[in-house]
Amino acid sequence: MSEQEEDHQSSLEMRLHDPAFFFAYQVAELASRFLAASPDEIDELINQSISTIGRFIDVDRAYVFSVSEDNKTFSNTHEWCKSGVSAHINELQNLPLDDFPYLKEKIEQNQTIKISDLSTFDDDPELREHLEAQGIKSLLVLPMYYDEHAIGFIGLDAVEQSQRWSSANFIYLKLLAEVIVNSLVRDQQAKDIRSTQNHLLETQKIAHLGTYTLNIKSGTWTSSEILDDIFGIDKQTEHSIELWTRMLHPRWRERMMGYFFDEVIGQGKRFDMEYQVVRVSDSKPIWIHGIGELEFNDEGEPIRMIGTIRDITEEKEAELEIRDNEARFRNLFEQSSEGILLSTLDGQIVDANRKWLEMFNYQHHELKDL
Repeated sequence: MSEQEEDHQSSLEMRLHDPAFFFAYQVAELASRFLAASPDEIDELINQSISTIGRFIDVDRAYVFSVSEDNKTFSNTHEWCKSGVSAHINELQNLPLDDFPYLKEKIEQNQTIKISDLSTFDDDPELREHLEAQGIKSLLVLPMYYDEHAIGFIGLDAVEQSQRWSSANFIYLKLLAEVIVNSLVRDQQAKDIRSTQNHLLETQKIAHLGTYTLNIKSGTWTSSEILDDIFGIDKQTEHSIELWTRMLHPRWRERMMGYFFDEVIGQGKRFDMEYQVVRVSDSKPIWIHGIGELEFNDEGEPIRMIGTIRDITEEKEAELEIRDNEARFRNLFEQSSEGILLSTLDGQIVDANRKWLEMFNYQHHELKDL
């Protein structure tokens, strides 16, 4: 080990004795695991996350609640309890938000709830009674927001004795909440994409795909009613290659005409392309996936193309949203005021943000040698 590496290791070990740095280090490790996790691993990682913060801050209970899509109910999805502290996750399901106006207002306004002594809390008697039934003496709750909408909240309970919440407690909880929010959103988006794909596959089985037959010599095509709906046309519309070229999105027109006439017709290739068209009925750009198989005459000339067209707009938009979400997480990572180092469970360094590189005087390209 070089002198520089020894100094770095010594500095890192010293920093790990700093509680703030140690927790940020743990959250960074969890964040790296969330990024690599499959949908089936997300719940366990959230449980590990709330266990980490519960033990670190030395509280009795840590938990995550989700808010329903209609914003009417909330449910306890994840819970960690210190040994000897009762769990309540099973009974805290589908609770009406309207029954807890103070909680609802704070969540909707994205405001933290910080109660150091529940016995002096008078803003919502029903909420106080509900919390006292769980033996809670102190409470810290932070709403979880995404795209200006509350998707739930993360919280800490002190049961054995009251606890005064420090600003550091809030920062730790906020840092962890941001990691969980990004992971939950990414997980839901992946589920939505899978659901859409499964739906489309089932739709294909029952012939709910747009179908067409193109007469290459005449340049006209016949289509199913579903395909007409996709294109926003009716049976009276002239179904011709000229119509298809006019529907092509301006960004795609030159490329698709070259692909169709030069590669598919000219070289006899199979048509298989995802591209954009502008729907005739409302001028809305949509994504479609077109597939076509050529039929040839005895001279080897293409005479007909039979195929399907599927509207894939929702899938494309969901993919774009996932990329935007990952970019948002990357921005949070890079702009953090804390130095963050991401590594695998076996200690292999994955990434480091700008602050960490500045703290330890490294260039990004040097990470691979650590």
